[in-house]
Amino acid sequence: MEYQPSKTAADYIAWNLKASDVAELDAYGTGMKAVDLFPEWAKLPGTSIFAAHGEPVAMAGVHDGRIWMFSTDAILRRRSDWQRLAKQKVREWADAHGPLYNFVWTENRSTIDWLATLGASFSEEIYYFSPGGGGFLQFTVK
Repeated sequence: MEYQPSKTAADYIAWNLKASDVAELDAYGTGMKAVDLFPEWAKLPGTSIFAAHGEPVAMAGVHDGRIWMFSTDAILRRRSDWQRLAKQKVREWADAHGPLYNFVWTENRSTIDWLATLGASFSEEIYYFSPGGGGFLQFTVK
């Protein structure tokens, strides 16, 4: 189920963020924290909250062609439902915005694998956003 973002839902996701998503934010090397960012990101046009059985499980959006998503461990318990919904939503966004892109931390294998199931293609070049930060692959979904 998709619904409009709220500060309450954004806060819930931020405080219950999957460990791999916390690690990915840390890998940017900028000190970004979900609890600081998510309430502001929830206000951006194009942001959606996804829920399963009334529990917020993910926050995602597209801004200027850049697709992004952060989630809780609850999506792992509802993997097949989430895969179906995510494929549908990503297709809607790609149809509306054209090719979508972003960067994924090279160590976040579960997200890389998930993006591959959505048809993402990945760059061979590794990008670094800050000194001492982790490496990132650019991906594109068409």
